[in-house]
Amino acid sequence: MVYAFVLHMRLVPGLRGKWTFNFASVVAFASIMMTYFGVNFYLAGLHSYASGAQVITPTFIYYLVFGVILLGAASFWRYRMYNPKNNNVILVL
Repeated sequence: MVYAFVLHMRLVPGLRGKWTFNFASVVAFASIMMTYFGVNFYLAGLHSYASGAQVITPTFIYYLVFGVILLGAASFWRYRMYNPKNNNVILVL
């Protein structure tokens, strides 16, 4: 569903920018990695390999999310600086 949204973003006029597509692709890839590693090895459930212990979010997850947001903001700033004709890009998070 996440990648289907990324592929269909080109149909929405406000989401047609190159930066928006690239940032959404990074977020979609992270969601797929969370689906594989998080659900299979971290969360306890019937079809997982987790131990069934209490779920505690590791602190590096917060650092990774902050890093993606920081790099996304820096790349958006540089994109706007070097592509002045594309100033009608809408930031979607």
